[in-house]
Amino acid sequence: MKTTNLIIYFLLAVIIAFGLSIYFHSRVDDLIVSEPEILDPLQEPLKRPVVRYPVPDSVPAPELSPAEQPPIAEVSPSPLNDPLGDLPESLPAIGQSDALVDQALTGLLGGRYFSNLVIVNSFIQRLVLTINNLPEKKLPLAHIPFEFPEGGFVAAGEEERLRISPENYQRYAPYLDLLEHTNPDTVIRVYVYLYPLLQTAYQQLGYPNAYFNDRLVYVLAHLLETPNPDDPLALERPSVNYTYADPTLENLSAGQKILLRMGQEQRTRVMSVLRNYHFRLTRLLP
Repeated sequence: MKTTNLIIYFLLAVIIAFGLSIYFHSRVDDLIVSEPEILDPLQEPLKRPVVRYPVPDSVPAPELSPAEQPPIAEVSPSPLNDPLGDLPESLPAIGQSDALVDQALTGLLGGRYFSNLVIVNSFIQRLVLTINNLPEKKLPLAHIPFEFPEGGFVAAGEEERLRISPENYQRYAPYLDLLEHTNPDTVIRVYVYLYPLLQTAYQQLGYPNAYFNDRLVYVLAHLLETPNPDDPLALERPSVNYTYADPTLENLSAGQKILLRMGQEQRTRVMSVLRNYHFRLTRLLP
């Protein structure tokens, strides 16, 4: 073999070896780049509720003198008669919570209209279901946590000039009286105490990654958007049930329509209470 051919073969071998080294090096880089990326923790599936308005583990009783207490009825509990004082530290399972809820609500309400207004059986589940549906068009009436107002809906006027009768407003007076004469500080403390049960009931409705207090804040804000027209409101009766003659009012949610039925004076008072609780629930501190 000539010397020239040996040199040529040697150069070809060097070129081939160099090319193979570049090829395999690039393959290793490809393998590294093509490995699955490590997911950022924020991209992982949600496992805990997304919380906008947190609820602390407990809210201490306000240390105020009687003169500094908000105006409440004499029958309402005061910090000296703490309704949480005799309650256990640990909560039962939600299916066995009726007795505890009965005790907590009795202490909270001081027995005021308690026996004939509140349905204790499955109260937690009923309350959460009702609150969740207030912004919807219909309420699950068979599962609300309160007794229905006495009597039926009352209308006045001739067929072509139907109006809500002022007599209808009185049906809601006991509920408004109870709402206004319950100490809001104590209500918040009982709410925080029972909150784990409320959260469990909300998750059982099908919201495992949602937070009940966030929903409650939303519902309160929704109710506060209810129009406050002058009395009496015009009605129509296209079938068995009455409807509002104003399409804007008729298209409101079930919760907003309840406020309309109370009459302007009572509605204004209810919305004042709701505004108070909305303020408090959005400012709970751990």
